Amino acid sequence: MQSFNPSSILFTSAAISHFKSSLHGTPHNFGIRIGVRESGGSGFEYFFESTNEEKEGDVLVAESPFKIHVDNECFEYLTGSEVHFVSTGLSHVLIFNTTN
Repeated sequence: MQSFNPSSILFTSAAISHFKSSLHGTPHNFGIRIGVRESGGSGFEYFFESTNEEKEGDVLVAESPFKIHVDNECFEYLTGSEVHFVSTGLSHVLIFNTTN
């Protein structure tokens, strides 16, 4: 069992594998940007995009073979979260287990 550090973001091996697969075919300097944006009824939603740009204020998570960029303003919403990928039949989903 891994220890959980509430001041960081933990990515399971399944989530890392999913992101790595998503980046297949992109240049080696590409990574994933994760953020939170306002949405309709629920208030906020997570988003993921491939990127090769490091924006000012990005928090870089270095526990993977590629860069994971988290917008500094969104980091507070994601701090303490565990990101996991689950694939069941035709359903594929990223799950955020969060204390926030």
